[in-house]
Amino acid sequence: MNAAVRRFLLYTLPTGAEVGMVEYSSTAQEIISMTPVTDFATRAWLADQVPLKHNGGTAIGRGLLAAKDVSMSSTIKLNFSVV
Repeated sequence: MNAAVRRFLLYTLPTGAEVGMVEYSSTAQEIISMTPVTDFATRAWLADQVPLKHNGGTAIGRGLLAAKDVSMSSTIKLNFSVV
């Protein structure tokens, strides 16, 4: 899954999109606030932030709530968002 996310960030996500990241285990926290994808350097930096291995529990509900909070912090009007 993590490798697929890295590929998506590098090659599929449209330029101009915004990306935020949360990590979750037994708790959830924002690790990257909403960041505009403007060039390949930004894509590479975002992809480098994706963990290569999972660690700990799976409090996915907390992760989804944290992701919702991060997406709501966007400064642009969202036509759609993916959590």
